[in-house]
Amino acid sequence: MSFDAGSEVEPLDYNFDTIAKRYPGRYPELEGVIGTVPEPSDDAVQTFQRRLTAATVDLLPVLDLDDRVAVAKALRDMPEETFAKADQVIIDAVGELCAGSPTRDQVAALPFRLRRKFVAWLQRELMNPESLTAATRP
Repeated sequence: MSFDAGSEVEPLDYNFDTIAKRYPGRYPELEGVIGTVPEPSDDAVQTFQRRLTAATVDLLPVLDLDDRVAVAKALRDMPEETFAKADQVIIDAVGELCAGSPTRDQVAALPFRLRRKFVAWLQRELMNPESLTAATRP
């Protein structure tokens, strides 16, 4: 058994073109957007995680996250611009981590749910890259 750095983790491939094809004309900025996120440096991953954490803390400062009633109330009472600000911080963090593939504007053009899924997928792949490949190994 040997270690081959080229086959130990899957490339960070993405395809935003599928949403553009599903809804013709609705997401023209995503047409043909298919690529691979360049493998980020340790510093880039740490910066990304810090920025995402900061965005979350800004949304729910000093709350007991186990108290669902308090969290629900805080979210209900939160000014809309707070959500928008946090979303921009997250988009900026993803754009920086991806180093232009995809671009910040392409990430921002994704519909909200898909953008959230993309961010979650990136986090999962960066923090636990074996999660998907382990099941495919003999």
